[in-house]
Amino acid sequence: MMTFNFNFNDQVCTTVNQSNRLLNLGLNPETADMIHSYEENEGWTFWQTYVDDWCPDTQITPDYLPAWSLSRLMSLCPERLKSCDFVDRDYILTITPDKIMYKNDFHEWLYIRDDLNLFNRMIDMIEWLITNNHLDKKYLL
Repeated sequence: MMTFNFNFNDQVCTTVNQSNRLLNLGLNPETADMIHSYEENEGWTFWQTYVDDWCPDTQITPDYLPAWSLSRLMSLCPERLKSCDFVDRDYILTITPDKIMYKNDFHEWLYIRDDLNLFNRMIDMIEWLITNNHLDKKYLL
C-alpha cells in the first residue's frame, strides 16, 4: 500500500495584508482570481480562501477581500520592457527561486528584488511597475 504525505503550508495566494497592499497601490480588484472571506462558525472565527474570480458587484469589506494567486500576479507583469536610456535594449522578466528581475542579454538589470517571500517580491515588482508607468493601465482603478 502506498501512502502520501502532503505539505499544505505553501502560500497559495496573497495574504490579507498583501491583498490590502495591492489594493492600496491601486490594483483593480477585478484582476483577482481568489477571495478571502472572514467567517464565524460555531464560535470559531477564521479567514477562508475561495478560488473564484472577483465579481464586479462584490463590495470590498473587512470581511470580504480579493486575493491573487502567484500565476495571476505574474500574468499582470509585462514580459518585456524597453530600456529608458539611449540604447534600445529589451529587458525580459526573469523569475528564479531567489530573485525577480527584468534583465537583458548583457546581464544588466532594470529592476531586481530578492526577498524570502515570493509574493512580497511580486508585489514589490508590481509597485515598481506602477511607479515607473510600466503596468498596463487596464489593471488599475
